[in-house]
Amino acid sequence: MERLGELQSKISDIRAFDAEVIALSSRGDVKDVQRTREQLKLTYSLIPRPITKLIEDFELSKNRFGISYSTVIIDKKGIVRFVHDSSSEFDYPSISKLISVLQQVR
Repeated sequence: MERLGELQSKISDIRAFDAEVIALSSRGDVKDVQRTREQLKLTYSLIPRPITKLIEDFELSKNRFGISYSTVIIDKKGIVRFVHDSSSEFDYPSISKLISVLQQVR
């Protein structure tokens, strides 16, 4: 949940690049996601499982529980511009790295 809060704290910086955050939850159901959105006051989309098809489509790593913690940036034309593939909840690119990629995609 820490990562979701970090993204929320920088949402205006991300949106300044005409970008949007869509977080996919690999745990919990609709009620869990709604509770998390309310707790963290998220202003971006948080979508509950299942995300198995997306993990397969993007060929992302997953841990032994089938959970992926990857980050993908897709441009407006649907072209994948950045993938940080991870099966660990502690391995994320920094927000500054994401903003750097958004600057390049712009």
